[in-house]
Amino acid sequence: MAFDIRCIKCNVKLVFDEPPAAGELIECPKCDTTFPAPALALAAAENKDVEVKKPAHIPKKVRPKERVHFSSPLLLLIVGGIMAVLFGVLSVWWWWLYKAGKAEDMLACVPDNFNVIRGVNMKAMSNYPKMKPEQEKFFDGEAQGVYVDVAKVLDITGDNSLHYFVSAKEAGKANTPTLLIFLTRRPFDPAKLGGGSVTAYPGRKQAQVICPDNRTIAVAWGGGGNEGAILNAVAANARAKPSDGMHTKVGTAGLMAIRGHIWTIIRPVGGLQNYFKSSAELIKEDGSMKALMDAFAGSSALVSWTSFGSGGVRFGAGMNCVDKDTAKDLVKDMKNGPMGKADESEPPHKIKTLFNFLTVHKEFLQYLEYRNSGECAYLISKIGDPEKARDALGAFNNQNRATGGGTGFDAMRGGGGIPGGPPAGVGVGAGGNDQDRRR
Repeated sequence: MAFDIRCIKCNVKLVFDEPPAAGELIECPKCDTTFPAPALALAAAENKDVEVKKPAHIPKKVRPKERVHFSSPLLLLIVGGIMAVLFGVLSVWWWWLYKAGKAEDMLACVPDNFNVIRGVNMKAMSNYPKMKPEQEKFFDGEAQGVYVDVAKVLDITGDNSLHYFVSAKEAGKANTPTLLIFLTRRPFDPAKLGGGSVTAYPGRKQAQVICPDNRTIAVAWGGGGNEGAILNAVAANARAKPSDGMHTKVGTAGLMAIRGHIWTIIRPVGGLQNYFKSSAELIKEDGSMKALMDAFAGSSALVSWTSFGSGGVRFGAGMNCVDKDTAKDLVKDMKNGPMGKADESEPPHKIKTLFNFLTVHKEFLQYLEYRNSGECAYLISKIGDPEKARDALGAFNNQNRATGGGTGFDAMRGGGGIPGGPPAGVGVGAGGNDQDRRR
């Protein structure tokens, strides 16, 4: 039984496993005062039926059990340190989750009238050389030739000099230019290419180029003579980074897509006003997916993206719905529908026709998840072996989607196209039609 005695000087409580004998010397560990055990210690011990040893010789000093005392400043310091670490971890997580960085800056440069925009994170893709065919679907021989020609004039050397590549098109409208925007890893001297003024492209007739800053190159060609006006708009956006730029018009879905290594954004504006409605009609026969059909018809942006890593290939696709409730309801409907049962899913007939890789890759269905964020409803999945993911990559990284031949949703299976759109071969990254190609 523990026994307490107060120090006669500092009044701190001293705790003993056994009561000291009366008169036995006690040394206070706090103030170092030595004093004899009081007589009441004996009485208290006797009242508790505790046997007390009486000293038979000269008393010796005894010390009570050491007690650990935490001071308030020390406790606050420990708690503050823990909170600081947690805040740092959460801040990094938040930044990583919502960052867009260079991709968002480049997206902001694209003029408002463009409705098909694609991007490739060239710096990230350099870590996955086996995926070069996927990269070259958009950064193809034509785009590579353009960059090499301009890079020579700007004295940009090295295979890894390009950080990011974005291509854009005003699809569904005749005689519109193809726009290519290059972001370099290192700065260059824009004065070598006319500075911030639109100049003739060094290796191609009827093409123009501008360098709005010391890391950005924009090239346009193939339009009805308005390449210069488009490039001036690109340069103005690059310098001002307007709060109402393209990065604000693609919604949550677009900002989510550009975090992928390769991505596509399609907007139902201009020549693509009826693109989503026509796409919705193609899945009308699958009555179990009416919510998806309705969401397509009212969407303001359709996106897809792929990313690569040690876990294989990650896929994503989404759309901006009319509002948050519509996005939430669509996700709920998809989870409860025929494609919400993991690897036991049985995609409807039309979906299997449009996405034939679903009949082969059960792994894609196994990891398929539906989620919503604000007005965006989206799906994610993965395939572990990149070599086995070629069919799925062909659907998600389709360079003809919304710009080549075909009709509506056929774009997702390789036909590309828009209702009443341009013929096959006129597409983003293709550098115009076949007779226009340099390589």
